[in-house]
Amino acid sequence: MPRILVIEDNQDNREIICEFLGSYGFETIVAVNGEEGIEQFNKSKPSLALIDVLLPKVNGLKVCETIKNSAQGEQTPVIMMSALYKTPGLQLEAKTKYGADDYLIKPLDLMNLVNRICSLLKLDKDKLLENAKAKEEGAKAGPPRAIPPLPIKGSTAQFSALDCLLWMHNSALTGTYVQTQRNVHRTVYVLEGYPVYVASNLLSETLGKILLANGKISDEDLTRASTTAKQSNSPLSSILRKLGMLDANEITKALLSETHQRLINTIGWFDGEYQISEDSSWIEKIKRPKVPLEQLVYESIKRHYSHERISAALKPALSLSVEKIPEKLDMVPLIQWDIEELETFALINGERNLGKIQQMSSQPASESMRTIFTLFKLGIVIFI
Repeated sequence: MPRILVIEDNQDNREIICEFLGSYGFETIVAVNGEEGIEQFNKSKPSLALIDVLLPKVNGLKVCETIKNSAQGEQTPVIMMSALYKTPGLQLEAKTKYGADDYLIKPLDLMNLVNRICSLLKLDKDKLLENAKAKEEGAKAGPPRAIPPLPIKGSTAQFSALDCLLWMHNSALTGTYVQTQRNVHRTVYVLEGYPVYVASNLLSETLGKILLANGKISDEDLTRASTTAKQSNSPLSSILRKLGMLDANEITKALLSETHQRLINTIGWFDGEYQISEDSSWIEKIKRPKVPLEQLVYESIKRHYSHERISAALKPALSLSVEKIPEKLDMVPLIQWDIEELETFALINGERNLGKIQQMSSQPASESMRTIFTLFKLGIVIFI
């Protein structure tokens, strides 16, 4: 199986490129900066490297030169790509001075990318696709496919909380996702891939503040209950119930709301560091129900993902058809969609591309794009 090293610092671009190459049976390895790209090249020995020009730490042209000057990389094809550096002179320099075999302008035409890769590796594109489909059909009756690894720690700007939590879910991982930004910390406790609780040191995310913001208690109630809880060394939830401010049912709803709100805030955080750990030592201490991810992802994207962020993520896929994944369709009823969103979903038939769906949808273009982005993140649709 041909192995492609994708060195790209934009997470959404990486995902769409890897997804599309995977549909042709290519194995993909990723790196998020130039330094990591060189390390991955030496370690993974790819058949071809696809490198963005503008990379952190070491720029893409220097990465290309380093690869081409190595014994292993001398015969390895390298394709450069850039949205910023488009002049014919720079493209020529990338090939003559730095050793690139090809140069593509972003947004990428992904079909053209596959054609260029097949040309450089002397592969039959149609045969690749045929073999990939046959392998996929065989995989449906066999063991589940391996889930691509995610760095256990890194920057939330490169690997978002949403993608980390979805990766933990798809891996059925039990452990923690710790998010840090300066003096602010959140820890998401995950049981068999499902979040169950979020610990946060933000005052605005405490149970009392959430109840206050939702109009469930007054300032006076919160002050009284907090003082009593501190004096008796008891949980605030217990004191609220003892003082008759909330009944048991209201307390349960409040605790679930607290976790849900903290999760949405966690997913909306794009500036900080994260660490994933596999750990089950907390299970006996934290007894909370699993939080379904479908509605959580839907609400989080709606609240925190701007049109600019979504547009940048889907830009490489604008010309590709959108197709539903039959085995994932049972996730759709688990989300509280608007009527217009369901109408957009109904337009997806495996033949229409994103632009055509936007034209036909009753939703504004930005909202139909968000609907499809949500479906893509949940794995309910793919781009082909």
